[in-house]
Amino acid sequence: MKRRLAILAALGAVAIGVVATLTLVGGSGGAPAGHAALADANGVPSENVDAVRRDVANGALVLDVRKDDEWSAGRVVGSVHIPLAEVQDRAAELPKGRTIVTVCKDGGRSYKAAYALRQAGYDAVNLDGGLTAWVAAGQPLFDDSGGPGHLL
Repeated sequence: MKRRLAILAALGAVAIGVVATLTLVGGSGGAPAGHAALADANGVPSENVDAVRRDVANGALVLDVRKDDEWSAGRVVGSVHIPLAEVQDRAAELPKGRTIVTVCKDGGRSYKAAYALRQAGYDAVNLDGGLTAWVAAGQPLFDDSGGPGHLL
């Protein structure tokens, strides 16, 4: 997979744009090699909304780690709910041979979940910006009744 990176170098008051192409091969760090997203220093890849939509279309599981009331108010259709405090104890409920996209409101709690899952050998990625970014990109949320949901 190739991604184009725009790198801006500021030289005084002048900014020079440089475009580079990066080829990603396999996974990252000691984590499972099934995913090619860029990982941070902790080995946790974060993906934007478009990449997550592609992952879901290719069979990824969306794991929502928010609290019960947040989950009830609005969630990604087909997502699974395990609050962050329960992720390590309930990890065995999750499939090992499938990408897991962790989500929360802004991305902080889901980052922690993705980190813990990767440490346990799962192919987990975090939704960059969380469901706030999801909604900002025009993607829907659904509530308990199946109607339009919202973020708490």
